[in-house]
Amino acid sequence: MSETALIFAKGKGRCFANQVGKCRGACNGQESIAAHTQGAQEALTQLQVNVWPWPGSIAIEGQSAGATAAPASVDVDSYRILNRFLRYPEQHGLTVTPL
Repeated sequence: MSETALIFAKGKGRCFANQVGKCRGACNGQESIAAHTQGAQEALTQLQVNVWPWPGSIAIEGQSAGATAAPASVDVDSYRILNRFLRYPEQHGLTVTPL
């Protein structure tokens, strides 16, 4: 293969990462495209973000003794905490209703 394996890597021949020993060489045939693709998918799996499992907005109903209403704003950290409970709502006494 005379061109780089990734579309955003410009030029011909070995990519820079292969030249400095950071790539197994899909760009010059040292590694098969299938092996390169599998390695890339495995690396990207670690960065995968959970997909919203509902078709749109939801309402969350919980049962908690003595709870008071909180403001309706949600920031990223709050969402991450909430998401832990939303993965298995029944284990946390939650009812999730798609709106």
